[in-house]
Amino acid sequence: MNKESFESQYLQTFKVDEAILALDGRLKQYYQESEFSDNSQAARQWSEFKRWCFGRYSQDEINASKRRVTGQLKFKDETGAR
Repeated sequence: MNKESFESQYLQTFKVDEAILALDGRLKQYYQESEFSDNSQAARQWSEFKRWCFGRYSQDEINASKRRVTGQLKFKDETGAR
């Protein structure tokens, strides 16, 4: 057992996964940019996001990111109220 594995298992030390932080950041950016977009523009933005994810993240990782990010966001309605 190496030191990193030992610390993770027995000392409860964890490192932040930079790849997951990047995914959450990019998804949050998509939600913010597409909040008031029309459907076709939002679909194009989603396609760009999915192309960026291709080969980097599984669908399970993307779905988990959706849950994390939407739980953090407060969406405005078209009047600006939250």
